[in-house]
Amino acid sequence: MSPRDRFLTVMGRKPVIEALHDDSLDIEQILVSQTARGPEIDTINGMAASRRIPVVRVPEPKVTAVARSSRHHQGVVADVVASAMQTLDAFCEQ
Repeated sequence: MSPRDRFLTVMGRKPVIEALHDDSLDIEQILVSQTARGPEIDTINGMAASRRIPVVRVPEPKVTAVARSSRHHQGVVADVVASAMQTLDAFCEQ
């Protein structure tokens, strides 16, 4: 099973903050571009620390690759565990 079969990717500063507000969501990690700065980044870092979620600083191209788009990620993506997600093959077998 690939990571894309296990996680939903939340992109953007405010969507990641909203995901952090929801304690029912299991967030594996948050990737933040090395160039991302500002109050939302500080909020993300603080909220993630309080929930013991790793925040990893990575080069901007890594964030873009995970997001599969450079348009909407704003330098931040979060991997949210999607426990009920299945591969397409497994779904089709049902």
